[in-house]
Amino acid sequence: GDAFAGRIRLLEERSLGPNAVRSYETLGREREEEPCHVRTPFQRDRDRIVHSKPFRRLKGKTQVFIDPAGDHYRTRMTHTLETTGIARVVARALRQLTFRADGHVLRGHWRGPGPEHAPSLVFLHDALGSTRMWGDVPDHIVRSTGCGALIFDRWGSGDSEPLAPPHHRDYLLREALRTLPEVLAQAKLGDVILIGQSDGASIALAFAGAHPELVRGVVAISPHLFREARTLDAILAQISDFRHGDLKARLQRHHGKKADVLFERLVEVWTTDEAAAGWGLEPYVAGIRCPVLAIQGENDEFFSEGQLEALRACLPGHIKTRRIAECGHYPFIQARGATLAAITQFIRALSEASDSRASERAN
Repeated sequence: GDAFAGRIRLLEERSLGPNAVRSYETLGREREEEPCHVRTPFQRDRDRIVHSKPFRRLKGKTQVFIDPAGDHYRTRMTHTLETTGIARVVARALRQLTFRADGHVLRGHWRGPGPEHAPSLVFLHDALGSTRMWGDVPDHIVRSTGCGALIFDRWGSGDSEPLAPPHHRDYLLREALRTLPEVLAQAKLGDVILIGQSDGASIALAFAGAHPELVRGVVAISPHLFREARTLDAILAQISDFRHGDLKARLQRHHGKKADVLFERLVEVWTTDEAAAGWGLEPYVAGIRCPVLAIQGENDEFFSEGQLEALRACLPGHIKTRRIAECGHYPFIQARGATLAAITQFIRALSEASDSRASERAN
């Protein structure tokens, strides 16, 4: 029994938002009863309803008065089951946000308190990622910091509009200077903390430099300013995996039919000779005026410590770097505890510094 409850608690912690009611954290029952070892309290209540006599009586009560011989006949039982299913879909849809930025439809979600109550976190995923690939990381950080969070699928990813060729070599700057400003404006967000992974980190850094008045801080996970030899080697390995391994199937789970063109852009943009010249990010990154935390795995297969050295050169006095041992390109997955602790500590320090400045101005 304890093992079952433990599994459910862990599953709900990973998958539910901070405001959702947990199965074992309710106000309790009016009448105490022995716990069930194979069902949660909510599952138990549903079974009670479905197997009750009042529910079975709904079968004999007509909901829609049309000839019973036709396909449109509804009893109250079928009507109840159908509307329950529709309600679940509507509830999920209402949590989804839609933006139109730089001419493309993007989908996202909001977590935690609104922007009027706390600073807002904005999560930006990597080149082949999506909001789903963050897992429960945004929810964990929302709970541990008290901030609200916007998580959205970048153009071509997840639930957003598919990419359309031609693919632009400067797509990182386009998203930083065109797409992200429009998304934040439509979401009515100003005082933001950007959290980006790989491509998302580079977009966050360029945006923070271009719009320093809007950004309180940046968490750059596996950031990059230029392509390296190891980057090209890693992408060539991905090409082989996409063609002969299971990478395509794994990407399709997140992107569906969009996976092919999304991977096509990665190959087309990153493997050309022009990519060796960089992405033109440095002039924008140099304009950053807020604190930056850059996190990199020591075993990152795509980028070396040279990326952090380049960031330190661009941002003297504004950046703290953290390299995590025995960790590759995805620290929030491969070194989850250390990464989340570092991010949480950084965000709390930003909030404390902001509160201190507000107190000084009040005095």
